[in-house]
Amino acid sequence: MRRTGRSRGTIQIGARPWIVLFTPEQPLLHRNQFTLTVRSGVRGVRGETGRVLPEDVRVTFSSAARKAAPRVVASFPSTDSRRLRLGR
Repeated sequence: MRRTGRSRGTIQIGARPWIVLFTPEQPLLHRNQFTLTVRSGVRGVRGETGRVLPEDVRVTFSSAARKAAPRVVASFPSTDSRRLRLGR
């Protein structure tokens, strides 16, 4: 099952600047795939030195198949991904 659309919520920068927290206004539905896009370019995310991402970064994850409280069961890229480069 796949839904399209946008989820409303709040975004906070974590204790470390590379951590971003998204809290949805409504609980995420079970058995759904979600995609988070971090925008690149001059209107997108910038590093601490002002450099921009050379291309958008997309992260996908799926919520649990049960009707229990939704939780992340998979994500891409992995938590320890280090290959994301900032442009000049």
